Amino acid sequence: MKRDTSRAQGPFIIYAAMVAAMVFWAFSFIWTKMVLVHYRPFTILLVRLVLSVLVMAVLDRWLRRIQRIERAHLKHILLLSFLQPFVYFVGETYALDYVSSTVAAVCVATIPLFAPSVSYLFFGERVRPFNFAGIVISIAGVVMVVLRDDAAWAASLTGFLFLLLAVVTALAYSVLLIRLPGNYNVYSIIYYQNLVGIGWFLIAFLCFDLGHARAAGIHWEALPPLLALAVFASSLAFVFFTHGIRKLGITKANACTNIIPVFTAIFAFLLLGERFSLLNIAGMLLVIVGLFMSQMGHALLATGKNFFFRQRP
Repeated sequence: MKRDTSRAQGPFIIYAAMVAAMVFWAFSFIWTKMVLVHYRPFTILLVRLVLSVLVMAVLDRWLRRIQRIERAHLKHILLLSFLQPFVYFVGETYALDYVSSTVAAVCVATIPLFAPSVSYLFFGERVRPFNFAGIVISIAGVVMVVLRDDAAWAASLTGFLFLLLAVVTALAYSVLLIRLPGNYNVYSIIYYQNLVGIGWFLIAFLCFDLGHARAAGIHWEALPPLLALAVFASSLAFVFFTHGIRKLGITKANACTNIIPVFTAIFAFLLLGERFSLLNIAGMLLVIVGLFMSQMGHALLATGKNFFFRQRP
């Protein structure tokens, strides 16, 4: 009798897709570091976004997910795109000029920590003591990550402030996203955000990076990580993660994002030669423990859009 393996393969495929998305997002910090050697942030982000929009447009010929945005809602998309990808990626990418890939990944991974607090402030949702304890533990872990053994700052204060900008922007974006009128699917929102975001980054590129880009010329060694950022981190990872949310649910899917800093630390050690003290490693572990505690048994937001508290366009 032939064994039916369709059910057994289903969960494996779902979790494989989720792990692939986490690996792509973890690598995004490494790829950005590689490209920053040759080009400035606005140049990188403009090219990355253009390529990502092209990839999503091609994927949509298969997925058929992009919806038409009503004219009355364009102002909301304009504001959302200013916060993310524009301000968010400015904070994250400029931070990588000052801090290691792992420090950046750990700090960005704390975005879901503040989801319960934001939910309470803007939507009246209760914050459970267990979740609050997780927030406190993870914040302590972040402090340990950015300190050396002698209690001095291991990470640049400027870089840390850029990361703080990214975290705050992501939370503000999440609140506005929940209040976005219309019943648009996530794929459509991201596609139009990135499309409008190209305009924001084009203005910044022309004002700040055009001269540098001309002088730098074409560096072919920067092309592979730049393409990887657009195709894997900004496009495929998003598709895989969205699929995982539908199959696993919001809480389980968000819990998977907690392993991103671990992957980033491993890749940064192997590819970039980054080193960590025992204090830093203990801090990373605390962040991950706190992240699990902050999400355990608590749906971040019941609207179905909550995963943007840890979204990476």
